Amino acid sequence: MNGWRLLASVAIGAWAGVLGAAPAPTVALCPSGAAGERGPWHAELAATPAQRARGFRDRPAPDDHTLIYFLYRHDQTRTGFWMYQVEVPLDIAFISAAGEVLAIRTMVPCLGAPSSCPVYHAPAPYRAALEGAAGVMARRGLAVGDTLRRCVDAAASE
Repeated sequence: MNGWRLLASVAIGAWAGVLGAAPAPTVALCPSGAAGERGPWHAELAATPAQRARGFRDRPAPDDHTLIYFLYRHDQTRTGFWMYQVEVPLDIAFISAAGEVLAIRTMVPCLGAPSSCPVYHAPAPYRAALEGAAGVMARRGLAVGDTLRRCVDAAASE
């Protein structure tokens, strides 16, 4: 993410907090693969730039039931995630347009200057990402190669 887009994302997120934005909608996710919980898993939906910019920033530490599903209209190839002003480690699963889990990473907190924060990227184009407490993906049995789709999408493809 270039500096200007990153700055704009932070500014949008800050304004959403000032304006008392309404709670984000939720989405039901249906995982499938060799092992793990079959769901549905419920996650907060972050589909707008303001919702995606906020993520878990300035929030209490999530438990294993607190997830955020970042959804994009188009495949993302250069956009990454960072942990600026997030005080606890988080897991992130990058998900392709077909619902395949491409990678799962554990991201570390970054409370320093924004320029010191690492950016976490997917290994291939992705359409969505799922964030939760560090270790939650393994505890729920989600692995690279599994699929994770909105339940309505999963039912339609069967």
